[in-house]
Amino acid sequence: MATKTQTLILLFPLFTLSSFINSSQADCTPRGISVYWGQSSDSEEGTLEETCKSGNYSIVMIQYLTVYASGRDPTFNLAGHCGSQDKPCTILESQIQTCQSLNIKVFLSIGRDVVGIIPARGVENKTASFIFDNFLSGKAGPLGNVTLDGVNIFTVNNLILQWDVIIRALHSYATPQKKIYLSASPQCSDLFFQRDINTGLLDYIFVQFYSNPACQYDRILLNSTLLLKSWKLWISKPELSNALVFMGLPASPGGLILSNGFIEADVLRRDTLPTVQQAFNYGGIMLYDKAADNKTKYSDAIKDSVPKSCTCFCDESFPF
Repeated sequence: MATKTQTLILLFPLFTLSSFINSSQADCTPRGISVYWGQSSDSEEGTLEETCKSGNYSIVMIQYLTVYASGRDPTFNLAGHCGSQDKPCTILESQIQTCQSLNIKVFLSIGRDVVGIIPARGVENKTASFIFDNFLSGKAGPLGNVTLDGVNIFTVNNLILQWDVIIRALHSYATPQKKIYLSASPQCSDLFFQRDINTGLLDYIFVQFYSNPACQYDRILLNSTLLLKSWKLWISKPELSNALVFMGLPASPGGLILSNGFIEADVLRRDTLPTVQQAFNYGGIMLYDKAADNKTKYSDAIKDSVPKSCTCFCDESFPF
């Protein structure tokens, strides 16, 4: 069946859309605030369900799956939340389903930790197969019988694996009935990301505009010149014309207050967002991470300036 694309600005509650559309008719690519969750305890960042029920986020990325260059099966570490014999991570199955019922996309983040130096032959395809079987297929896996919405590659200039091969392999598992969202989180100065962009298969780019003085907000001079210059370079890449680009920011100043690129919420709203939101492929703001956001309430401070919406890709049976 021929397809059509309709852009819908859907301020919440989003159930007004999902109440009459099933997954074979439409899929909604959200914009808004995305956040990383998973590397702190429940007391520090809350549970996954609490994160989704806050109403602040459109996308939650569970971090991280550790990948091995040798080809051994990847391992999952959410030690702050689960993973012990008494508390297996299958307890997250119902929480993931709650998030998805609230029209919040849940991604698995991989790539930050790659163990090994010399990759084994075929490791990329094997890794993609493992991720699909255990996190995207609905079969039993470390998080229970879940079908996550997508995968996020947290590359950090990592050249050990051919991430473009993994991207293509994951894309091959998608069907007309089930889209697999593919995303990546390169550093703003990443010089090795072009091959991944060239696949043309990435739906989201969460660019890390932090911990990198060459392309982040200058907290000493209170100046966003380098940040906005880098932002314009990213959004102007022709290979990303069909992707949504998020500005990734730290949710708190952290220990090195002057060097991590943190922007006060009022400065972001007043001086940065008016320029950033002019981009046709602007997707929203990515925050690192949920524990930091809990401390500063950053998403609370900016959510009205980064409204939730979605682009709906619909077939001919869509009723509008």
